[in-house]
Amino acid sequence: MYESEKNIFRTLNIALDGLLVLISFAITGLLRKILIAHGVTYIKTIGSPIIIERIILASLILYPLLLLTNRFYPTIKIRRFRIKLLIILKCITQMALIIIIGSFFINIRFNRTYIIFSYPILLLLATIKEWIVNSVVVHTQKKGNLKSTFLIGEKSRVDHILKRLEHDDLSLVITKKVETSDTKASSTIDINHVIDTLDKEPIELVIIAGFHGNEEKIREILVICEERGIEVWLESPFLIRRNAKTSFGYLADTPMVVFSTVPGYNWRMFAKTLFDYTFAILALPFFCIFYLIAGIGIKLSSPGPIFFIQKRGGLYGKPFHFYKFRTMIKDAEQRKDELQKFNIMKGPVFKIENDPRVFTFGRFLRRHSLDELPQVINIVKGEMSAIGPRPLPISEIRKIKGADRRRLSMKPGLSCLWQISGRNEIRDFSEWVKLDLEYIDNWSFFLDIKIFLKTALIVLFKQKGAY
Repeated sequence: MYESEKNIFRTLNIALDGLLVLISFAITGLLRKILIAHGVTYIKTIGSPIIIERIILASLILYPLLLLTNRFYPTIKIRRFRIKLLIILKCITQMALIIIIGSFFINIRFNRTYIIFSYPILLLLATIKEWIVNSVVVHTQKKGNLKSTFLIGEKSRVDHILKRLEHDDLSLVITKKVETSDTKASSTIDINHVIDTLDKEPIELVIIAGFHGNEEKIREILVICEERGIEVWLESPFLIRRNAKTSFGYLADTPMVVFSTVPGYNWRMFAKTLFDYTFAILALPFFCIFYLIAGIGIKLSSPGPIFFIQKRGGLYGKPFHFYKFRTMIKDAEQRKDELQKFNIMKGPVFKIENDPRVFTFGRFLRRHSLDELPQVINIVKGEMSAIGPRPLPISEIRKIKGADRRRLSMKPGLSCLWQISGRNEIRDFSEWVKLDLEYIDNWSFFLDIKIFLKTALIVLFKQKGAY
């Protein structure tokens, strides 16, 4: 997934830089018209339209190509803004020299002030763009939205990778690491420690470095990660498991084999993210009237806040604040222990029929799934998706072990297969997980649309809702 994210970032960056070239020439043309119209100065004709189109096309090709040649795009940088600006300045200077000198050799006549004005504008636009990109990435880094990484390997290889990460400022954070001596690594790796870390920490990526071909130990770690839906990067090619999607990539300058059992972040996943934000932004204003009605109804029915805010497990179990309309009495969480004996679910989750903590208006909200509407805010914040496995409270997430944790390998959603497959009739958590894993293994953008439309039909026309 990490390599796919870099490819999307690179492609969007190239497209945006090409757009900046067009904008810089357009601004130059507009400035010329304004100056001539107001009689500020006399500017000679820039040249025939065909020649100018060729100059713009050449710039459109040369600028991204020179940036690629100067290794501007290979990784997502977080710092070193000054170095990025120096590369941009170098590329724009090179491009100006190539076009001006080339025009002399092939005898193309045009007013070269067009280049002299357009390229400084391009430099200004590129600087603004990189400042915005850097600000967004740094803000993301400060919020902690980086890939939580577990580094396992021989001490010398671990130290090498840590130095490379520090040098290239990749969007990874080493949450945990296990180092072994450079000899007899297999005897010093504590597999139980690896399992315990993966069960307790919101790990998204495991990096395995070294081990001199210790296949059996690597196989065991791969199986553990595959069961949990965690992406694995191997420094050297080992046994490739049948169920894992494999690809090749580079971590800084170190070749890696990638094993993943979840959908990678490709253009289809990008379309899913785009759909999430579009849906949420369009839905928020429309839902405002429901928020108002629900707020008034809750306040009149039960003392306490309008919203129920709870820490739940997001992607790979990362905690986030989950929003719902409050449908239970104020001290509902405190009474949960005394109601455990009525739990109808088999497994780590909690659900009871005719919950006495739910007040009358809250039951109405639940029946029509209106209590879920505030989760649109979670989608806008990037913590949830429109479609995905439902998020569970942190206390329940901690009880999920082994292969069942693979349901955490996709961003949680407002609706899922479980919700459109008779959620009230499913009373075994293993069946719930089975549906979530079926969704992950068969994911496509069209499957999301299908679940989305079925959810809408159930909410609008099916009377039986949640407990």
